[in-house]
Amino acid sequence: MAIDVTIAVVTRDEAKEFLKKKDDDDIVMLDAIINGVCEFIRGFTGRVFPSATYTAVKYDGNGRPDFWLPNYPVSALTSVHEDDVLLTLDTDHYAYLDTGRLRRNGVWTTTPQGIKVTYTAGYSVASMPTDLKLGCLIQVADFWQKFQHKSFGEISRSLASQSVTVMEQDVLPAVKTLLARYRRARP
Repeated sequence: MAIDVTIAVVTRDEAKEFLKKKDDDDIVMLDAIINGVCEFIRGFTGRVFPSATYTAVKYDGNGRPDFWLPNYPVSALTSVHEDDVLLTLDTDHYAYLDTGRLRRNGVWTTTPQGIKVTYTAGYSVASMPTDLKLGCLIQVADFWQKFQHKSFGEISRSLASQSVTVMEQDVLPAVKTLLARYRRARP
């Protein structure tokens, strides 16, 4: 298995460094954990973070002045069509690239699949926000530790005269807090 670069927030090397892991033992499991955490992040935030180009993607019109692209920040806005008519930036519409907002002079069409956009959005590996990476790495470390101790799904363990009870959580609350600011929230 390899890291899925279409959703990856961190690299394998970053995860290995964070875990202080020097060898490649269980690397397939580490990749699976990284991919799983990155997929959770994508689902939780409603966004794809690695830079990607979206070519002629069609969206339903909303009949409002603002239309929000699902992935941002936008690094390149190649074309915007409304009902198959090419629009001119700063004449027909304005683009707020950091948030993915397109503002129309007037309102956008209400036609289903009436808006067609070609753009590039997301972060490069070097520009991925530090707190986003940290949230990913903390959760990877939590799952890695559970894998190492074979404690996935374990709620309690007794050894000699000691007993430990663990509150089972899918994703750590601190990680959800770090990720919350990246959730796609649109009117």
